[in-house]
Amino acid sequence: MQTPPGSQDLHEEALGIDLWQTEGLKRALSLPPYGFLAVEDPPGTGKTSIIAAAAREIATAGGKVLTTSLTNVAVERILKL
Repeated sequence: MQTPPGSQDLHEEALGIDLWQTEGLKRALSLPPYGFLAVEDPPGTGKTSIIAAAAREIATAGGKVLTTSLTNVAVERILKL
């Protein structure tokens, strides 16, 4: 598996995400105000981890995050991470 370009500087073991998930996180954190990012992938690929990490980083920086899903379970998992 190749390393996504430019993602090694953001990758942190403490986040519990791999380098490809880090690329998704990097994109989420580079959105303009009121930006939108859809995260879709097959089950078990780490979408929840990316969303939780991005929400945590944005909230820590004083931003607001809206998370929606087809199921309440997905949103509850994000809030727990």
